[in-house]
Amino acid sequence: MKFESPHEIFTPEKDVVHELSIVIPVYNGSDLLEKHVTPFLAFLGRQHYKTQVIIVDDGSSDRLLTQEYARKKGLVFSGFSTNKGKGAALRRGFELANASIQLFTDADIPFQYHNIGTIVSLLRQDPGRLIIGDRTDSLSVYFENIGLLRNLGSHIVSGLVNIFFIKGVRDTQCGLKGMGKTVAQKLFGKSSINRFAIDIELIYLADKNNIPVLKIPVQLRYNEKSSVNTLKDGLKLLQDLYRIRKIHGKENSGRRTGDKISIRGDYQFNAYFNGNPLQRFWHRFKISTAIENLQIRQGMQLLDAGCGSGVLSSLIARINPSIKITGLDGNADAIHFCKQQWRDLPNINFLEGPIDRLNQFEDEEMDGIAFLEVIEHITANQSVFVLGEFYRILKRGGLLVVSTPNRRSLWPVQEGVIDMLHLAPKMKSEQHEKLYSGNELGKIAEQIGFGIHKKQSINFIAPWIAVISGKYAKKAHSWEIKQNWIPGSLLMYTLIKR
Repeated sequence: MKFESPHEIFTPEKDVVHELSIVIPVYNGSDLLEKHVTPFLAFLGRQHYKTQVIIVDDGSSDRLLTQEYARKKGLVFSGFSTNKGKGAALRRGFELANASIQLFTDADIPFQYHNIGTIVSLLRQDPGRLIIGDRTDSLSVYFENIGLLRNLGSHIVSGLVNIFFIKGVRDTQCGLKGMGKTVAQKLFGKSSINRFAIDIELIYLADKNNIPVLKIPVQLRYNEKSSVNTLKDGLKLLQDLYRIRKIHGKENSGRRTGDKISIRGDYQFNAYFNGNPLQRFWHRFKISTAIENLQIRQGMQLLDAGCGSGVLSSLIARINPSIKITGLDGNADAIHFCKQQWRDLPNINFLEGPIDRLNQFEDEEMDGIAFLEVIEHITANQSVFVLGEFYRILKRGGLLVVSTPNRRSLWPVQEGVIDMLHLAPKMKSEQHEKLYSGNELGKIAEQIGFGIHKKQSINFIAPWIAVISGKYAKKAHSWEIKQNWIPGSLLMYTLIKR
């Protein structure tokens, strides 16, 4: 994720109550705006509903022209510094949408304006639906001359969608879809696809969440020649279809979205700086070893996945201000704490979100990733998926540092003691989903494609010695990290993207 300056977003009339929000993603299409969006705005101005129009620039080369157009017309504008795809642009746009009825369409406004009125009328009656344009409907007017190869590809995709996703939907890619605000929040909150398959993902998510999908005929107003590369984009779409099934399919019905107990946002901060000796040195030994293994250098782009209170991120940010760090955590209290506690560190960007939703990060974007004591909190299927996503967003030669309690150690006994003495929030059954041995963790990593750069097991006796003497605890830790045979309570694996 690129660090974006505050001027990337402006929202005129942000306090105005709108009935309709329209999101328009734009990629290298500034020349379309005056020709197509301007008359569309005139049409909207004649309607009896207040409309919010949101332009999202998807990393275009003519981005400044699009931004200036939006400013001149008083539209909401946001954008990315690099191209991320239609799905990412739509998610950004719907985050800014505030109306009770919300829809998206293309920058050339390809469909007749009255189709917008139809969607508004239907969603006024029942906002709990997803309404999709259907160009194959007998009442639709769609005059596009489709080549043989693209026509064949369209039929293949349609067949796959009907077999593996949802039956009865022949046109998933129509660029006109609408829904109520609650439905939009639910669908885009769960979506993860960045490219064109976002349309299929939205329909699939609606079906899985018992949200009715209503197809309506559409009438084409304008037909810009498609820039879609049938072979290249078709292969990407097939990859995304697989990802949709992997993320949202039945095999992940046991997806874990959070711990069963509430963890304070400042928990890791207090444990690291103010906790009892056992807590304090456990976290300090873990974080210092992880920082050493990440091989910090100038200008790195790092992800602290499951950042908690942001201790590791803050320590690295102070070591080298040239390093850009993104801290990600699903605990809203933790992210709120981080943004307040570390607000003096401009090279850290904290994001709230599930650990298995990494679609906001680009391929080969990160130089290093820290994933400390998180993998045990999610299911086995989620773990495989998350490590696969880490592999995707790491640069070649990038390092992933993973730590997790060692199942083949005294940890299970220690966990019981810690829970019994209430030395930390209860872990067994309340936080931990699955414990791993070193062999199990290494096997998963190698299956994904990682090489094992370094294997360590730490925190064997060192944190416990800290109860008596911090000085000797540090000496014990220095000795432990050099011994491969010790069954330390915490596995620390450093993986490399080959």
